[in-house]
Amino acid sequence: MSDTSYVCTLSEKLQQKAKDELNEDTATRDEAIVALRNKFTDRSDIKFRSDSAFLLRFLRAKKFDVDRAFKTMVKYYEVRRDYRDIFDNFLPSSAMPVWNDGVSHVLPDKDKEGRRVLLYRVGKWDPNKYPGFDCIRAILMCMEKLLEDEEVQINGIVFLGDYEGLSMTHLTNIGPSFARKTIDTIQNAFPMRFKASHYVNEPKLFEAAFAFFKPFLNDKLKKRVIFHGDDMDSLHSHVPVDILPSDYGGSKPTFDNTQWVQEMLASEKLFKDNNEYGLPPKRSLRTRLRQPPSQGQPPSQGQQPSQGQPPSQGQQPSQEQPPSQGQQPSQGQPPSQGQQPSQGQPPSQGQQPSQGQPPSQGQPPSQGQPPSQGQQPSQGQPPSQGQPPSQGQPPSLGQPPSQ
Repeated sequence: MSDTSYVCTLSEKLQQKAKDELNEDTATRDEAIVALRNKFTDRSDIKFRSDSAFLLRFLRAKKFDVDRAFKTMVKYYEVRRDYRDIFDNFLPSSAMPVWNDGVSHVLPDKDKEGRRVLLYRVGKWDPNKYPGFDCIRAILMCMEKLLEDEEVQINGIVFLGDYEGLSMTHLTNIGPSFARKTIDTIQNAFPMRFKASHYVNEPKLFEAAFAFFKPFLNDKLKKRVIFHGDDMDSLHSHVPVDILPSDYGGSKPTFDNTQWVQEMLASEKLFKDNNEYGLPPKRSLRTRLRQPPSQGQPPSQGQQPSQGQPPSQGQQPSQEQPPSQGQQPSQGQPPSQGQQPSQGQPPSQGQQPSQGQPPSQGQPPSQGQPPSQGQQPSQGQPPSQGQPPSQGQPPSLGQPPSQ
């Protein structure tokens, strides 16, 4: 996205709030933006989006601490690369099954603190139709959309989670890995101010579900979690009645996310453009192992050397190369000293003949030859040097037989 001169859209009241709470100073704002942009050279592997409006999201979220803002930006791009089950096809159109089922919604009006309310209804999610990560993707895209509003950047958002209808089917489709990725992304990678999380209609199973997520929450967010059960009056003391749908005792019509979904779909191109930034995808270990080393370069340890290249120490030699000491020789090559001879080769002095080579029971050695020194003679042959061998073992060369 091309950079354009930043034009502040905040009221004087919100500018003062940004100064008091977020250390945003109109006199030094541009300097902070430039300082953050200059840090991009620390991570040349990342293609950063650099327009001022985008950078301000991170500066405000981290109270104009440039280093912390940059750390969050890096994390923002790292989770997009690493958590592909969330960020593959990160486009509003991909979330239509979730929104059609009424799983998530952003209420049209702000609360008295100027905060938007993001509502999600777990019981509306059908795990047999799509995975839980699709629901998380829809929520994150709502957050991404909300961050376009500077007032939201200053005032933050409120979560409202309705857990009516939570079942064992839902629990079996989430777990520690699901919870870790979700919280890591929301808490550590998004430049959003999370002011409160309210939970209503929690069944007994809720404790088991919440136990997956709680270990990953930082202390600040843990303190901002409020449980209401089915007590709507308790909810109304935090979220005003005049912005809630009637489903939650509010004065607004029943839940309807149609208008919000249309806003999301209208932003499809903005999401596509934003997806062009970030880190290149990681190569899998299998892909790296398949790739041959560069011509003229020795292969990495544990890799198969290319034909015509000498193997590195401890590697398996390629065909037609003499084996290193202690390795199995290839067919047709004489074994090195102390190695097992290949089939069809006479054993070296002091070696055990390979399979298929010892003479049959009761038969003299082939071609009338006595057995090699130190070997067990075949049945019917006297032991070498006139000494009887110990039971089952040939006597060592020059040593008296065992008693």
